[in-house]
Amino acid sequence: MIVINPNVFGASNLDGRVREYVSRVLSERQLFRHRSDGVPSWNSKFERLLADWTGCGAVALSSGTAALRVALRVAGVSAGDRVLVSAYTFVASAMAVTSLGAIPEPVDVTTALGIDVTDLRRRLNSDVRAVIGVHVRGQMADLSAVAQFLGARGIPLIEDACQAMGASCDGRPAGSVGDLGVLSFQQNKQLASGEGGAIVSRRPELVTACARYADLGAIRDDTGLPDWDDERAMLGENCRMTEVQAAILCAQMEDLRAVLAQQRDLRDQLRAVITERGVVIATSADPSGDSASHILILARDHDHARLMRESMAADKVVGGIIWDRPYYCFQAFRRAGLAPEQLGVLAAPTAERLAPRLVAVPISPGLKLTQVEELGTAITTAYFHPASVAGIGEGR
Repeated sequence: MIVINPNVFGASNLDGRVREYVSRVLSERQLFRHRSDGVPSWNSKFERLLADWTGCGAVALSSGTAALRVALRVAGVSAGDRVLVSAYTFVASAMAVTSLGAIPEPVDVTTALGIDVTDLRRRLNSDVRAVIGVHVRGQMADLSAVAQFLGARGIPLIEDACQAMGASCDGRPAGSVGDLGVLSFQQNKQLASGEGGAIVSRRPELVTACARYADLGAIRDDTGLPDWDDERAMLGENCRMTEVQAAILCAQMEDLRAVLAQQRDLRDQLRAVITERGVVIATSADPSGDSASHILILARDHDHARLMRESMAADKVVGGIIWDRPYYCFQAFRRAGLAPEQLGVLAAPTAERLAPRLVAVPISPGLKLTQVEELGTAITTAYFHPASVAGIGEGR
């Protein structure tokens, strides 16, 4: 079956320069980033490209989840601390917190999926060590007010931009608003090396600390050899990116601007088709800055969202519910005693209301302009599914 919108993103670009750059790595037989010959590593090349894009210093790492964990460590989070985590997110945002022995406490979101500042004010107390704000499916949340509020109180904002490479809000790139920004390059991301991640920050001292912690706390000399006797060395962990991953990402990064322009054009055309036919979409704080990796459709309820997914699948369309509940509702968190009622805090009502209803349809680089009408028809058919059409306008 030929799928109209194959969901591969960065993994769709594994030819041309990707093969050339990976071949160079293999021919050099240098898979580790730290070299003794003075030649710049592919990791360092990729970090420069990220720095140019975000306006921040950058550190390449082994995964987005590892990057979250490193960011939390550098932010001073340790066992027993509380970290406020955007309630509507992938479980990794919260599990990075639990991996350090800290407690992920949910903070509610707005209808644009950014952190609700009113709820943030209510939950903030002396036990909160950091806050994680999240961008969802290429739609960058507006975290500027959150950053200002937390900055005045000396509480670090970690920006989980793992799903938003290339997005921006009011001209600021995803990852550059918080004290530390985290990116992911897993299979289904805009840049994809199978796994891989990065941390970006406007604060050089945090960039240095992240790089050092992720390199087992070592100080490296000009030969690339580690030193743990240096007074600047620390106890860290191994979260380094390989040279093969970095080479793949360098090649994809060079094409990112063109890919984003293509996706935004396709997204705009598709959005026009389906909204004209009555499909309700969820919009971000700055739609023009979204990476346009997905269109988010607001179903009436969970059953309607499920029927949409089934109908689209029958019409060869990739799409479905993103996360049908906030992270704390999954049994793994409840069994660990981390449900809101067990923590003694209120739940996140807006996140609980939106989660079962949000259906994401990817704007894949494999989608062609000639397929936009076909994709729009399939989405509209799914949205006005005969089994659920009654009452579709309710609860918007």
